[in-house]
This record gives sequence, C-alpha cells and structure tokens, in this order.
Amino acid sequence: MPTAGNESEAAGAKETKYTNRRRFERRPVSDETIAYHENGGRLGLVTVAGGGGMAIRLENAGARFTPGERFPVSVVETAGNQKNRFQVRVVYLRDGSLGLEFV
Repeated sequence: MPTAGNESEAAGAKETKYTNRRRFERRPVSDETIAYHENGGRLGLVTVAGGGGMAIRLENAGARFTPGERFPVSVVETAGNQKNRFQVRVVYLRDGSLGLEFV
C-alpha cells in the first residue's frame, strides 16, 4: 500500500512543466501591417512579431509553404508608411497562419 509521500511523488511525476524557450517577447501588431512575398504577392496581415520572427494571417488559405523554406519578405506599416525587408524561414503553417523566423 503506498504511503502519502509516495502518492505525492507519483502525482508530481505526472505534472509537466512548460518552459518558454523564446528569447524575445511576441507583441500584437496593428491591422495596418501587411507582409508581401519576394515575388510581390500579398501574403496577409502580420498578427504578432518579436525579435525572433512573426506570424502572418494568410489571405490565401490554400497557400503552400514548407517548414524550413527561406525567402525574403517585405513588411509594410501603412499607418507610418514604413517598409522593411527581412530574410525569413518558415517555422509552421496551420489554420491559415504562417509562422516565420528571422534569419
């Protein structure tokens, strides 16, 4: 028969701790920030960004990207008329959202 100490240990062994491995905080981005593919096609709205990358809500839900794929992307903030270009690597594509890492 297990003792109370053993039950505690067994219960604790089942708990999984989440470790945030992100080096940079992700921040929401205004609806006025649009990402464009290197070929000039509009990818969609940037939803969050941080020092390590960004997520885009794709306009074309059928768009195909492969994890690890690299390409330049331009990000335009229409409110401030700012335009920046980044080299990115695809991290994920799910539920109409494209996760990109700056490289």
